[in-house]
Amino acid sequence: MIATGSTQGMRSEYRCKDGSKLPFESRRRVMPSGDSWIIVVTARDIRERIAREEALRKSNERFDMAVRATNDVIWDWDLVTDEIWWNENFTKVFGHPREGADNTIKSWYEGIHPDDQGRVIAGVHRVIGAGGEYWSDEYRFRRHDGSFVTCSTAAR
Repeated sequence: MIATGSTQGMRSEYRCKDGSKLPFESRRRVMPSGDSWIIVVTARDIRERIAREEALRKSNERFDMAVRATNDVIWDWDLVTDEIWWNENFTKVFGHPREGADNTIKSWYEGIHPDDQGRVIAGVHRVIGAGGEYWSDEYRFRRHDGSFVTCSTAAR
């Protein structure tokens, strides 16, 4: 550790007097102290983080079950990266292959029928610009074979 200046970390648990376990995370690093070196160790109780991680894992499992149980196309737009996530039904309904598919908002815009495109895009941006939480519209969307299907979309 002295030669590389590295920090070492570990995750472990203490057994308390009552027999319960206290999970913790610790970090060790070496620091110079005059003509010698000292090892500085910090330890942190991670019970709350573990509980949050478990709650998130369970929530993700429930979400995955709900997404698989519906015939609807479900999508999520990350407003920061402009990336879209689609569930598997996107391929079933629209025929677009999942692998190699363009997952940007631009690709969604381009899939909207030209006669509907301006209205739909303006409506989405109007809601976002106003800080709204709900948008819905009906429009035509291009399938992989070039045909269009009418979609009714509601987004939160």
